[in-house]
Amino acid sequence: MIHYILMFHQHCVTEELTPQYLQDMIPMCMDQYKRIFCTVREPHEDVDKLVTHNSRHIIIMRRGVYFKLDIYSVDNDGKEMILTVQEIHSILQQIMNLTEDTTECCRIASLTTQRRDIWAKQRTQLLGNPVNKSSITDVETCVSMFCLDDESPKTEEELAATVMTGNGVNRWFDKSLEFISFANGLVGVNAEHASADATIPGRLWEYFLTSEKYKNGKIEIDRNTRRKRLPIPERLEWELDDFEQEIDIALEGFKKIAESFDLRIVSPYYGKGLIKKKKMSPDGYIQMALQLAFYRLHQKIPKTYESASTRIFAEGRTETIRPGSDYSVQWVKSMHCEKATREQRIMLLRKAVQFQTQVKIDTSLGMGWDRHLLGLFAVSHELQISPPALFRDKAFWKPDILSTSQTPTQFTKQWRLDSSCIGGGFFPSAFDGYGVAYMVVGEDIIKFHVTTNYNCPTTSATKMGDTIVEAMADMAELLS
Repeated sequence: MIHYILMFHQHCVTEELTPQYLQDMIPMCMDQYKRIFCTVREPHEDVDKLVTHNSRHIIIMRRGVYFKLDIYSVDNDGKEMILTVQEIHSILQQIMNLTEDTTECCRIASLTTQRRDIWAKQRTQLLGNPVNKSSITDVETCVSMFCLDDESPKTEEELAATVMTGNGVNRWFDKSLEFISFANGLVGVNAEHASADATIPGRLWEYFLTSEKYKNGKIEIDRNTRRKRLPIPERLEWELDDFEQEIDIALEGFKKIAESFDLRIVSPYYGKGLIKKKKMSPDGYIQMALQLAFYRLHQKIPKTYESASTRIFAEGRTETIRPGSDYSVQWVKSMHCEKATREQRIMLLRKAVQFQTQVKIDTSLGMGWDRHLLGLFAVSHELQISPPALFRDKAFWKPDILSTSQTPTQFTKQWRLDSSCIGGGFFPSAFDGYGVAYMVVGEDIIKFHVTTNYNCPTTSATKMGDTIVEAMADMAELLS
């Protein structure tokens, strides 16, 4: 994993990465690839700063021990080359041996789990110590962090939850990307969203999964091709005696947040192949399934967020799709109305999907409204003028109860079903809301990652996941 991630980083640096195109026609901005490596979200009391460095080292963390490792070694001709798989394997074995009997676990990473203003003040204090400043600088400027966890997740839910939260001391949440490897060989990536959108680490993950080669279920290690000199992992030092109380408080707060993370992963019995046969957009169809599932659980229509990429524009990020419409409301209600005929339900479903599809196209072409309105509000604040009446209406600030996003896959022709990512997810944006990430894998698989706040008495990831599967089944039956 480490070798191919570093190779992808090199492709980004040398701009050798094949550009992406929308529908194989429209070029998409590649600017975000500059920020998935060597990047940190620096905490500040007012506004955080996203800083990208020029780095040549990674950080490997195991059992609370941090190691700095140069990613290059010198070949027999004196040329610097990225560490090979076998060289990394040898170095990792050194780190495993060095940490096998360790009893000292550095807990500083827990401070990154707090409110940003609190962590900003503590970070400033830590930087006043030369030892801590050196180590923090090495962590924040590294190409990426690699966390070697001792756990062995047994289910997809357990794997996803552990990648997401860690144990409070084994994730540095300011880094753009952290790659986690578990004792049983499973892997995952924790992404800090400010630096890039899911499409960017998604392509990186696909590159790694399609590049790694196995023989009899194991990676081949050629022990005869090592170079003359290998970099030596350097252990980072910390002086944290004056911060033990702050760390204890941070860990107590982290525990409450981590315990509130409720996750369910489900799949219906069919994929986009069946949906396309019915001549409907798979994304719009899935969005209607989410509307139906929510209505069945709560007997109301949710304010819904869906992300759309605006990368056809320079430095484009996302815009908001609002999939709800009069058509979707009528269709959802028709599914619970005995007087509604099958033909009426199908007609309303098709109109609802068509509406969502058009909104998705419009937002991707820069004709959305959420970001535009946010910009107007920000301008009124910066100019210190009274915001327009729209922004003083409490309805405008209602939270997105259903926050959704399609996790991308199949970026290149090298993609294979047997090595595809199994999806990703995020925490809901509202206390009483749902976070639903879905991945369309090939023609026959759709994965839903459903999250809720476990402390909310009115929501349940398990119930929502099961109801989504039920809704997908009923829609297939309706169209059969």
